[in-house]
Amino acid sequence: MPKNIQQLLLRLTQNNLSAAEQQELINLLQDEQQKEDFLLAIEEMIQQAKTSDRFDEERFIPLLNQILDADKKLPAPVKPLFNWKRFIAAASVILAAGIGSYFLLLKPAAEAPAISRSISKDVLAPVSTKAMITLADGTKVPLDSMANGRLATQGNVTITKTEEGQIIYNSVDNKNTAPLLNTLTNPRGSKVIEMKLADGSQVWLNAGSSITYPVAFVDKNRTVSISGEAYFEVTKNNKMPFLVNVRNMTVEVLGTHFNINGYEDDPTVKTTLLEGKVKIVQADKALLLVPGQQAQVSSASMTTGIADIEEVMAWKNGLFNFNNAGIQTIMNQLSHWYDVDITYQGKISTETFSVIINRTDNISAVLKIMEEAGIKFRMEGRKIIVIS
Repeated sequence: MPKNIQQLLLRLTQNNLSAAEQQELINLLQDEQQKEDFLLAIEEMIQQAKTSDRFDEERFIPLLNQILDADKKLPAPVKPLFNWKRFIAAASVILAAGIGSYFLLLKPAAEAPAISRSISKDVLAPVSTKAMITLADGTKVPLDSMANGRLATQGNVTITKTEEGQIIYNSVDNKNTAPLLNTLTNPRGSKVIEMKLADGSQVWLNAGSSITYPVAFVDKNRTVSISGEAYFEVTKNNKMPFLVNVRNMTVEVLGTHFNINGYEDDPTVKTTLLEGKVKIVQADKALLLVPGQQAQVSSASMTTGIADIEEVMAWKNGLFNFNNAGIQTIMNQLSHWYDVDITYQGKISTETFSVIINRTDNISAVLKIMEEAGIKFRMEGRKIIVIS
């Protein structure tokens, strides 16, 4: 990394950057490679800032914004949106999101906009799981009220709950196990729930989602069905493919890591592959994915493209990660996580937003950001009215 970038940033943090040096920093950022070096230098400076008394965040961010605004060829922070202290905690995630998102997220905490009266009645983030298992005989097992340890027995399979809240299916003898089906439902407003299936495959279920699965895999295929969003880490078994049914399509795998987003409020089912190989099948159409790709399947089309893995997996990592996301995409995610209903008044805004926010924050943290961009909201209990 060029030392001059580090030196200029150090002088910036010490409030000693002259007008000529500000221009020099602008010139360095003209080059695409220099932009990457700039982000790496910021990362290093943040780590040092945690133990340094010389770092003055109240001075640094306005100066940095001033420099970036001076060069209109760069993604200037027209809507600085982020809490600096939270950025320090999530620096690696933000750097992965890219330079455009990074500058949109810069904002000192002291300058955060006040909550408007229309959203003064806040909605808290989920603090517990509300998930429930429906057993083969229809018995419902609410996980939040069950003690750790054995929850139930289905045939030769025991269901246990760990101290960390993970649900584990342990099959003793598959040969004598009837093909019983269970359903794990994780409603809106519930924390992410993790489960280990009888074959060792792991599933993480987002809020507003469900999965139906055999308590033990005794057929030639391992077949499950989901609604909503789930992330899978599938145990490899060449003799028994793993199939995921979601809406009108099937994902076929042998052993791999992938995410499926198939909420009903989105016309497109998105399958993102992190590791291995999967085949997407819909009617008489099929396509193969390689790691880093995402398939988008609707009733009318099947397409593939490069995935933003950090954005896709943010929910599992405790974050909202919106990268040029439209308001409906954002509000749909909020409705699942906070268990709120969304309606729109007037023409729906075409504004897009790039922001990373911790999912433990109250809903007002997200709404404040969009209000600063001109979107207005009115809250009526657990109903949010979006006013363009």
